[in-house]
Amino acid sequence: NLAVSAINCNQPLNLAVQNIGISTADVTWDTASGQESWILTYKESSATDWDTIHLSTNSYHLTDLGYLTTYNVRVAMDCGEDGFSVWSETSFKTRHCEAEDQCTYTLYMADNYNDGWNGASLTILQNGIEIGNYTVPQGNTQVASVVLCDNTTTSLVWSKGQYDSECTFYLYNAYED
Repeated sequence: NLAVSAINCNQPLNLAVQNIGISTADVTWDTASGQESWILTYKESSATDWDTIHLSTNSYHLTDLGYLTTYNVRVAMDCGEDGFSVWSETSFKTRHCEAEDQCTYTLYMADNYNDGWNGASLTILQNGIEIGNYTVPQGNTQVASVVLCDNTTTSLVWSKGQYDSECTFYLYNAYED
């Protein structure tokens, strides 16, 4: 005889990470009626071990995070003797400066032969730390948003490709200056 019983243990929905700073982030998720406890785990994306937190609320403020570090975070409903629900998962990267010190720039990249940058790339650094590496993989244009910190030394480093004379780029602030 086989007996099957349903477990009312719903997966948390709409897991989100907001207010991401240099070393902090807020994690939230939606709950269904009757859900009262959860397990939140997080780790650096390259780590093997998860930090685990048992919660009775559907939000948590992460602290002591690493600078410019990618994290994996997941949450499940604690179903008591029945175990846990299915995990909801997401990832995020901590910032290189606080939100109030950030400006978003637009990087316009072009190749006038319409075959991409042929191995060339542009690396943007702030205080010697890589913010991003950009290229035109194929075709003639690519546009990227670049978040940079105010009052911080910024370097643009060109890595040569096969036909550099075909490549151009422009970095504009919100006013297209």
